[in-house]
Amino acid sequence: MEISQEFSLTAKPADVWTALKDIRLVASCLPGAEVLETNEDGTSAKGRLSMRLGPISVGFDGQATITRDDESMQASLDGKGVDPKSSSRAQMKMQYRVVPESEGSRMIINAQIALSGMLAQFSKGQIVQDIAAQLTGVFASRLQAALEPKHEASEGAGTAAPASAAAIPDAPALNPMSLLLPVLGQRLRQLMSGDIVLPVAFALLCLLIWEGVTRYFQISPVLLPAPSAVWDRMMETMPLLLHHAYPTVWESVVGFIIATFLGVALAALLSASRLMRSMLYPNVVFFQLIPKIALAPLFIVWLGIGYESRLTFSVFISFFPIVIAALAGLDNVDKSLLRLCRALTASSWQTFVSVRFPHAIPYIFSGMKIATTFAIIGVIVGEFITSQEGLGYLILFASAQADTALILASITVLCIFGLAFYGLVVILEKVARAKFGA
Repeated sequence: MEISQEFSLTAKPADVWTALKDIRLVASCLPGAEVLETNEDGTSAKGRLSMRLGPISVGFDGQATITRDDESMQASLDGKGVDPKSSSRAQMKMQYRVVPESEGSRMIINAQIALSGMLAQFSKGQIVQDIAAQLTGVFASRLQAALEPKHEASEGAGTAAPASAAAIPDAPALNPMSLLLPVLGQRLRQLMSGDIVLPVAFALLCLLIWEGVTRYFQISPVLLPAPSAVWDRMMETMPLLLHHAYPTVWESVVGFIIATFLGVALAALLSASRLMRSMLYPNVVFFQLIPKIALAPLFIVWLGIGYESRLTFSVFISFFPIVIAALAGLDNVDKSLLRLCRALTASSWQTFVSVRFPHAIPYIFSGMKIATTFAIIGVIVGEFITSQEGLGYLILFASAQADTALILASITVLCIFGLAFYGLVVILEKVARAKFGA
């Protein structure tokens, strides 16, 4: 496997070449690298290169020999190492050189890396290239910092003395998870821009047209009340609306939470066991295709006319999109990363916690966003049939009284709750993505 990287530095080529002769300084600029022993002229060294992936860690103990040509400012490095944990071996042949640029110098690196043993699968994907790119970026920035003048005297002399290795803080351990699961913040910026302004403006325009049509054509309030009449009716009956909103809200939220836990748990089980997947997944798809509202009377027969039937039906109707979305996320993981976990002898639980679950978070929350609507629908359908309270019952009652304004006022309260519910899930998604690096 070949890797080629280049980067620019503001220091003069001679200063860069002098710094590169200091093996300990170079190691301090490289994340995960540690020099344990070196000879006087810096042409050979023993050390360790460590890498961490969640709870899984790998460390190569080895040695390197360097051959330099000071006149042309180029060198070759032959290194080899072994990871005691996985019994894997690595060999590297690297050529690097420093060339002048108009505003400093440029370092060019070419390396050939060979992995054998359990980690051999690691070299077959794109992951190594991504890690090399990040390593190079960190190394370049830290080397640049090491080459900057540290004292006014060195600036006055006209040549920047390279900083010692002790002056450079320890490089952080390399965490490939930051490469594979980058944090996405685009959605928040969109919400603060046109993505919220345009929909609100369009909704206000529709309300103005609605108001104008009802007034101009003198439409009966029984058929279609004006938005102003709906607003007046909502303010007039606000205590009644809040009283009936409480059971609808808590049953929807509790049903959604239960459906989320059950859905993610079942998806994890189906992803982990081929036998359970073969037995259960076709049935999950079958129940997903059933018109679930038609099953609502069965829940009432089984569980009675209390909140239990409405809560259970809410769980049932919002459960399936979460299962399907979570399972898709758990399955759609970079295969080379899974091979790496197996090569590092990671347990199924470690692989799930460190790789599968963080990768599935966007999928899980996509299913949860759909389930917010389904959870409310499940409760409202139950209230239509049996309840003596709740916004569904109030809508049915207002329909019997031909109070169209109260119907629309109840629907407005439902919409406000639905938007708040959806917004809460979006906020939780941002928190989860930031925590797990999804």
